[in-house]
Amino acid sequence: MNKKFVAILVLEVVLGAGVALLPQVASQGLAIQVAMAAAAMMVVSGLAAIWYFTSSLSAFKTSTKASYYIIAVGLLMFAILQLVQLYAVLFPKVPLNVFLAAALTLVPYLSSSLIMYLGVRKLAKLLGIHYLWKSFWLVLGCAVVIAVGSYFLPHTPKPDAQLEAASNLIIALVAWSIAFSAAGSLVARRIQQTISTGYQEAMGWLSFALGALAVATLHEIIVKDTAILNTIYVQTNASIWPFVLTVISFMKAGQSFKAASDRLNTQPVHATYLDAVTYAASLVSNPSDVDTTLDKVRQITANLKPGQTVTTAQKSTLVEVYKELETYLVTKEPLRQLTRADLRARLSEDFQQALGPAKA
Repeated sequence: MNKKFVAILVLEVVLGAGVALLPQVASQGLAIQVAMAAAAMMVVSGLAAIWYFTSSLSAFKTSTKASYYIIAVGLLMFAILQLVQLYAVLFPKVPLNVFLAAALTLVPYLSSSLIMYLGVRKLAKLLGIHYLWKSFWLVLGCAVVIAVGSYFLPHTPKPDAQLEAASNLIIALVAWSIAFSAAGSLVARRIQQTISTGYQEAMGWLSFALGALAVATLHEIIVKDTAILNTIYVQTNASIWPFVLTVISFMKAGQSFKAASDRLNTQPVHATYLDAVTYAASLVSNPSDVDTTLDKVRQITANLKPGQTVTTAQKSTLVEVYKELETYLVTKEPLRQLTRADLRARLSEDFQQALGPAKA
């Protein structure tokens, strides 16, 4: 596993434990300690996920960058929600303005999953993916139905009508997010099935994280916000921890994305003609667009025996295939921003000479 990823995990565990042991937290009992430790860990994981997603976007088009920035904003909303909870416990003598506190609580509940869904949906649109759950209005309708339906769940009784109304609103906003998280997971899964091999792991983790968020949210409503269960698991706030694992999954998705981007930005050292073509093909975001072109490469590799090098005729074929891939990457590639000069700078001198002058 990536050393930096492990270091971040260790940091968040230490920070979570440290927050739980602070006098103003420990004095309020185990339930608050568990909640504050979880909140601190989720802040670290969320911010790390944002950094991973946004630090390797230089090679992408503006529209692609926007997709990942939107996902990052959704993660930021989730982190803000945890920070508000931490602030309320750590600084009780300096409370936030009541309206600001309400806004910083309600807006993240309302928007976090929605924003991440929009980011994933935009990415699917860039790849030309047509899918039922890419329909915003369908998902919005499902979200409204789920939010309204949550009102009829057997809620835990509250001491007064005002608190009951506030609780119902929070539950509805939490429930609303289930539809967007679940739909985002399904759309990310469809992207994973479409996108190039290099990014499939990252998309798989993103799909898993969004799905886990939907499950964790549903779990929270069932075990904590309703009268169905009232065990030590709920009373100690241990039921929050599925969210911690979910945000760690987002961090893993971001780490996988950064690793894939860094890897694809580096051409293999001493690359052969076949390596150069394979590398160019790996930069194509939607492999189905160049599948026919790559049939020529498959014909060559199918006839190569271990240790055998390509013939002069096969080299000529690979050069032509590369030129076709290069033209696609420069003119039609939906996600990456590439130029002929940039692509050729990554090639060996021998292969560059075989290609001849680059077109303007």
